[in-house]
Amino acid sequence: MTLAVAMLALIVLLPSFQRSLPSAGIAGARKALATRASHSVTQARRIAAPAASIDTVGLEDGSVITIDSASAIQVAFAHDARHVTLLRGRARFEVAHDGRPFTVFAGGGSVTARGTIFDVALSPQGRVAVALIRGSVDVVPAVDIASSRSGGALVLRLAAGETAGYVGGTLLGTSATTRTADLQWTDRAVDFDNVSLKYLLDHGNQGAGLPIVASDPALQQLRVSGRFDLADRERLAKNLATLFDLHVEIRNDAIQLRR
Repeated sequence: MTLAVAMLALIVLLPSFQRSLPSAGIAGARKALATRASHSVTQARRIAAPAASIDTVGLEDGSVITIDSASAIQVAFAHDARHVTLLRGRARFEVAHDGRPFTVFAGGGSVTARGTIFDVALSPQGRVAVALIRGSVDVVPAVDIASSRSGGALVLRLAAGETAGYVGGTLLGTSATTRTADLQWTDRAVDFDNVSLKYLLDHGNQGAGLPIVASDPALQQLRVSGRFDLADRERLAKNLATLFDLHVEIRNDAIQLRR
């Protein structure tokens, strides 16, 4: 008796439940719920680096992304995929192994890796440059970002030390070697060989922040050789002061080197 009453109640309530669903009906609702459950995408978050400094962020999967100055990315992870979109600038990806593919979208294409280190740079004109430091990656010049599928497009696999570029879905070519200097951007350390102090300061003062200035124009003609970190201007000024027996004065408008 109880079972019969329950079945009758279900029959009575079912039409009412159907009317409360959108026009897509029960089948559409089930499909939407199944799709949502299969992806389980975390809320996408945008990460940007300041105009004058490089930022490093650790993700929940153990991967580490170094974002160049004035660059930005968007991160969205699902239970079966890890997606990052390079919105502008350049970033280095140190990908942790966790079984899910790690894909970086940029300029209409993608770079997919499963445990590796690589750089991706996006120019304002839409050109993408990929430099592989360790491991292997698959470069796809054109991809349907909405579905994350290449759709039969060209897939280029890079080995450590190789670079590739593409723009507008067209592969621009590959190179078998990557210059060491091109990979040193993450620490902003640059090698200088017998350059003027003015030349070094012009490079170090790029971007926002207090500039380093020489109180005496004659100081700008001093010759400099060595490796200097351009990310920390106060430290750079102190290193130069030690090298040339100068004094550092930090003012409101500048960091001054003087005798």
